[in-house]
Amino acid sequence: MNEALLLYGLFSLFTLRPLFGAKDPMLESISPSTKRELLKGQYPAADAELTAALRTDSANATLYYLRGVCRGHQQQWPAAQLDFSRAIRHDSTDGWFYVGRARACFEQHRLGQARHDFALAFRRTPSAHSEPDVAALVGVTELFLNNAPQAVQELELATVLDLRNDFALHYLIVARTICHKPQAAAAACKEYIKWHVKRPEGYVNRALLHASLGEFEPAAADVQLARTLAPAHTGSALAQVVITALSGHAAEANTQLASLAAQSPDPARLYLDLGDYYMQVGKNAAANQQWATARQLGNEQAAERLAAGFRPAP
Repeated sequence: MNEALLLYGLFSLFTLRPLFGAKDPMLESISPSTKRELLKGQYPAADAELTAALRTDSANATLYYLRGVCRGHQQQWPAAQLDFSRAIRHDSTDGWFYVGRARACFEQHRLGQARHDFALAFRRTPSAHSEPDVAALVGVTELFLNNAPQAVQELELATVLDLRNDFALHYLIVARTICHKPQAAAAACKEYIKWHVKRPEGYVNRALLHASLGEFEPAAADVQLARTLAPAHTGSALAQVVITALSGHAAEANTQLASLAAQSPDPARLYLDLGDYYMQVGKNAAANQQWATARQLGNEQAAERLAAGFRPAP
């Protein structure tokens, strides 16, 4: 798990149609061996068999969809997107095909297309919206498209559907903090820490919530808790930079950041994540500054953030 806060790679959920065991109707059109490989998570082998099947049944939407699933699990997102598009071309009635393409677009930082595909998916298959992983991903898509109120609604739905969903809880804290709902954000922090007491992310989120309210002593205490749990946790160090800056010690914060950047194997990612932290505490001018630095260093997600229009508060 990536330890930074607002990262696409934070979660291991695969937001596609669940496969409901060996009797799943979607698996009826494939061979028993391919079915076994899919259900056991043997995706390269299943990919090869599905490719062979498509040579003789090239108009089978289900085969394309399932191969897209395999390729997504192998982090081959452009290829997965292509297969989901092929599935849609042969059968435009199944909303899960659109959900698959939305996930592939999300992973490639094409959030506008992801939003569009989610809308198309729910028109065709409304029940897809009742999957907690799907609702959570819709929420995060809205969050990164600068629509925090809608993000809150989607993430609240995801946590109602699955209270322990750490991905949904994590971003619900972020979205509620951005929407200036400190009590609701604190409640989400409490739930996250209850279910994931040994993970540093909950304490980092709570630290940023305290910092957004000018409560720097409890913020520092939460960062220390996070560091105790995971001494090498970069998110904790970045949260400390934010707390130091907001408490009026800009020069010290710059020194802390310079030290982190010098040690980081990916400074562009570091600046991206720091921008996300500043966004969370409502400091969009500082967020844009960090994202601009990340973009100069070649980070594509930073360009996406800048395009979304997170403007300084008046």
